Amino acid sequence: MKKNLPPSPPGHKLFGHITGFAKDPLNYMMKISREHGGILYSRVINYKIVLISKPEYVKYILQENNRNYTKTSGYKPLKLLLGKGLITSEGDLWLKQRRLFQPAFNRESIMNYTKIVGECVDDLLLEWNNIDPDSKLLNVSHEMMKNTMVIVGRTLFSSDLSKDTALVWEWMTYALEYVNNRTKTYPFNFSSKIPLPKNIRFTKAVASLDNMLYRKIDERRKEKGDFTDLLSMMMSAKDEETGKGMSDGQLRDEIMTIFLAGHETTANALTWTWYLLSQHQEIEEKLHRELDEILKGEIPSYQNLGNLRYTAQVVQESMRLYPPVWMIGRRTINEDQIGQYHIPKGVDVAISPYVLHHHSEYWDQPEVFDPDRFSSENIKKQIPYSYIPFGGGPRLCIGENFAMMEMILIVAKVAQKYKLLLPKGTKVEIGSSLTLRPKEDLKMELYKRVI
Repeated sequence: MKKNLPPSPPGHKLFGHITGFAKDPLNYMMKISREHGGILYSRVINYKIVLISKPEYVKYILQENNRNYTKTSGYKPLKLLLGKGLITSEGDLWLKQRRLFQPAFNRESIMNYTKIVGECVDDLLLEWNNIDPDSKLLNVSHEMMKNTMVIVGRTLFSSDLSKDTALVWEWMTYALEYVNNRTKTYPFNFSSKIPLPKNIRFTKAVASLDNMLYRKIDERRKEKGDFTDLLSMMMSAKDEETGKGMSDGQLRDEIMTIFLAGHETTANALTWTWYLLSQHQEIEEKLHRELDEILKGEIPSYQNLGNLRYTAQVVQESMRLYPPVWMIGRRTINEDQIGQYHIPKGVDVAISPYVLHHHSEYWDQPEVFDPDRFSSENIKKQIPYSYIPFGGGPRLCIGENFAMMEMILIVAKVAQKYKLLLPKGTKVEIGSSLTLRPKEDLKMELYKRVI
């Protein structure tokens, strides 16, 4: 008896749906999801993909039956950079590393990090204070990336990376571009070991990053003192069963993972937030009123961050419209049944937070920037798994609370003192690389607030 596969949108007889996915994956997935429903069967030549955009199915895959789903082979290019860190590892290794990491992101740890984040933002604002708004535009993309990179350095290593920012930026940017290009062309890639110019440059970039990370690990092993940063917590963590800690190689993979996830995704979310605020003056004014009324000119702290509800809503709504991680991939270990449809063994399943977050069936006027969607009253009405900027299920991003604290604090401290305006006529487009970022660096006019 023929098994009932999900419906498939029209495609080329030989190449399947390669044109749509290659040309404009975000809009293509939006289009076919609207036209053909919440579960679709697509094909790129012989590479088969099931696209899921129905919250109850997403919940089933990420949470209820997560043991039947592993990471897709599309994550292989990312392993070239991250090794076997939390994002790319599977099974027992992932579970062991996750447990070792947990204390580094508990409430007490995040309270300690808040002070560091605040100090890093203060340093950024001091630099901005010397900028003449008539002289040049501020590269907001670069400023947010630079600031989150410094924050990672301070919270991860208790070390100021500001002097190395330019080099680290260069290495990481090329490594990410390389991995992104291989992800786009997967599974049609030649070996990364072939001595082609781009492969050689990637190898050098990763080697430079590795040298920096191994140097930090070696220095910490030799140092004496009571450190409370992420590196020390990871080095002191012991496996409950074996009593062993992480090897230098494991530490390297996890540090690289935090380095990527801790600055790339956060910086992109913040960049989109400044863009959206510049386009919605009434929302920006409401944000300013909250900051002025609650903080009264005082410095934001961990204790009063929880009172900045509208500030948090602005960040949440920004990540709804522009989720930094716009694609989550899984592969079936065994065949499955989702709704009325058969899902074969060994098939890739694609879940796009971007598609979910823009779906008119789950969001009223989904293209409108409206932070009130996340008010304490409205958030109760949200359909579970229709909003997943940090993923879901057991593999929910372990740094979610840290990231939210960091973004709320940065938005609060910057918006207390400055306004960022987009020059008239500037067109901002999405560039869907590994993370969702503006296609071109976002450059804005910087003005001091008059309170």
